[in-house]
Amino acid sequence: MIARRFCHRPLFAFLMSSAFLLLLTGLAKIFSLVHGSGGPILDKPDSVIWFVSNRAVLSLAATLEILLAGFLIVHRNRQPHHQLLMLAWFSTLIWLYRFARFLSGDPAPCKCLGDLLAWTGLSDDATRNIILGVLIYVSLPPFTLLSVEALQSWLRGVDTPET
Repeated sequence: MIARRFCHRPLFAFLMSSAFLLLLTGLAKIFSLVHGSGGPILDKPDSVIWFVSNRAVLSLAATLEILLAGFLIVHRNRQPHHQLLMLAWFSTLIWLYRFARFLSGDPAPCKCLGDLLAWTGLSDDATRNIILGVLIYVSLPPFTLLSVEALQSWLRGVDTPET
C-alpha cells in the first residue's frame, strides 16, 4: 500500500497542494468565463470537441477541477490510493486533450485561464509554461506512485524460482 511505503506527510502535502492548484485554476477559469476575459474565442467551436464551444469545454474543465479539489480535501484523512487514482484519471484526460489539440493542428495556443494572467505582464509562452508546470506537478507523482504500487503488487505475485 502506498501509505506504508511513503512518508505520509509529504504525500499529504502533495495532495493538498494539488487540491489548492486545481481549485485555483478552476476558479480562474470561472473568472475568465464570467468576466469575458477569454474574448470571442470562447464562442467558437473547440478544436478537439468540435460540436461544443470553447466556453462549454472551459466550463467542464473548471467544474471537474473544482470537484476534484473538493474530493481531495474531503477525503484527505483516508488512504491516498483513491486520491492518486482520481488525480491520475484527471491528468490523463488533460494530457489526452492536449495531445488531440496538438494533432488537430490548431495553431492557437490553449488559453486555459483566459487572459486572467495578463496583468502579470508575462508573455503567452511564459503563462503556457506555468500551466504546463502545474500539469506536470499534478500528474507525475500519481503516475509514478501508482506504477510503483502496481509493480510491487506484481512482484509479490511472481513465484520465485526454486533453487
